[in-house]
Amino acid sequence: MPFNIDQSKRVVGIGSNVVDVIYRVNQVAGPEEKTYILFNDEGAVVKEIIGGVTLNHLAWANLLGLPTGLFGFQGDDRYGMMIRSEMERHGIDISAIEVKPNASSSFSVVNVATDANRAIYMARALTGTTTGRDIEKYFASYIRSAGMVTTEISQLPLEAVIAVLKIARQAGIPTVLDVDVPPDFAIDVAKLGSTEAFDEAVSLADVVKPAKAAAEQLVEGDSPEARAEALYRKYGSQLLAITDGEQGCVLTDGAETLRFDAREIQARDSTGA
Repeated sequence: MPFNIDQSKRVVGIGSNVVDVIYRVNQVAGPEEKTYILFNDEGAVVKEIIGGVTLNHLAWANLLGLPTGLFGFQGDDRYGMMIRSEMERHGIDISAIEVKPNASSSFSVVNVATDANRAIYMARALTGTTTGRDIEKYFASYIRSAGMVTTEISQLPLEAVIAVLKIARQAGIPTVLDVDVPPDFAIDVAKLGSTEAFDEAVSLADVVKPAKAAAEQLVEGDSPEARAEALYRKYGSQLLAITDGEQGCVLTDGAETLRFDAREIQARDSTGA
């Protein structure tokens, strides 16, 4: 089903926007293990880049020529300034970012091993404290001004995700939800909300993109294609896409299910891919 999108309006999003602090290591260390930090390709031992699930969405849309903007809370710390500076450099609107004094912005420590395996430690900071009431109070008008709204299940509490999707739906604005983490992590580890809230959030989005691990927990199926079709039926989205790593991705609109192969590359680090 085609979307009625006003491309003169911004694609806006809320969710993970971070400084990725990246270390190249000889192996990902397990409990009580030690490992070595190696020199990276630039000859340094640490690299800081701007990323995050939602900010990546906006950067990709921006590269395709669409106006974009991020909304949410950031701190006045060095990481917050880095994120906003990089957004401005790329022309991503920052007018709806609420900067809180003496507060920390989100960042992730990413350890990337020589075999391309990685471990990510996320500091959600202000993103992880955003409530549904915050969405209504600070960001509702910005959401209603958009041509499309994107968000995630990764760092943002589910009550905030639900509030964003409800405001957009009531305004007739298409929505995208990236289910970046599986339900057990979102509910039991990250404490983003309840099982009921998880299901409600997924059912509110027009386009749902679960990662492979999330899809495998949400429905049964003997292939990504079968799981995509089952998820489409379960949640009633208009478009459902499952990312499947080096196997590419699967896409269904209920009438047709397609697989798109990934490009053949030598993986060094899949952060942000």
